[in-house]
Amino acid sequence: MRSQKHITEAGFYLVEAMLALALFALFSTTLLMAWQNLANQKAEQLMLSYALDIAQDELELFRQAKYQQGESIRQVSVAGYQYQVVWNVRDTEGWEEGVLQIKWQLPSEKNQQIQFILYRLPLDIP
Repeated sequence: MRSQKHITEAGFYLVEAMLALALFALFSTTLLMAWQNLANQKAEQLMLSYALDIAQDELELFRQAKYQQGESIRQVSVAGYQYQVVWNVRDTEGWEEGVLQIKWQLPSEKNQQIQFILYRLPLDIP
């Protein structure tokens, strides 16, 4: 009788190693993209929160009659983010209408803005 030798090999084939590396690269890339997306969303929400804080301050100034008729544009910086504040105050049949726009640019290079329209009685100051 002949004896048969059973050969057992230890280790990986090149195809298995390449497949494992490809799966690892795919998983890592997906994880990195998800992390970047979450970081961008967090920054965008933070910028919106700052814009709403600016709006609240500006609306209070309008109610206190700190803005006169006409248009005013100025830049505001909050925590390193830049915002453009635009006021347009005009007379509308017994009322003064104030239009507030706050504009900023997101990290994704998209422009964003919020707008408010308020009314107040005209100022009695001559």
